[in-house]
Amino acid sequence: MKQVLWLTLGVIIGLFLIPLGCRLFKKQVHQKIYLWSFASLYGASILYFSLLCRTPRAPISFHFKPFYTYKVAFACWGGFKTVSKAICNSVLWSSQNIFEVTKNSPIEECFLNIVCFIPFGFFAGLLSKKACWWKVILAGALVSMTIELLQASFYLGSCELDDVFNNTLGTLVGWGLYKLYSRIRF
Repeated sequence: MKQVLWLTLGVIIGLFLIPLGCRLFKKQVHQKIYLWSFASLYGASILYFSLLCRTPRAPISFHFKPFYTYKVAFACWGGFKTVSKAICNSVLWSSQNIFEVTKNSPIEECFLNIVCFIPFGFFAGLLSKKACWWKVILAGALVSMTIELLQASFYLGSCELDDVFNNTLGTLVGWGLYKLYSRIRF
């Protein structure tokens, strides 16, 4: 749970620092350098955490059931008898994680995937004034699919359809925050 809190806090602070830095730099050139530096740091972080810091292990696991984690979590929280207590514990609590990619529970992983791609949507709006929402969402989905395919190719974790969905959702939230910021700013 610590990782979730730290990452969320880092994204929130970063999203406040970006506009603050743009206000400090008066010249457009300096603002672009600042934004591209911040975006490069973000891109390097995503590359590191999704690929480079992982140890290869075989066999790779694939999870292509859409919204599986959400379905199980809602069944567990709702008290439905369709899911066993062991599966509920493995999905909701990190001490018995059945996916075993990280120490986080799958619900925490869903949240982390959403939070990790919020800056992607925000930066896409800031760095490309001509970008429209569907192109940003498509770019977020393509980057996410590329990461998942690289993880599968190099045995660096589980390849999940839900990760692509959550990352794309994070991109959409980031784009929405950018649109909110652009209305307040101007």
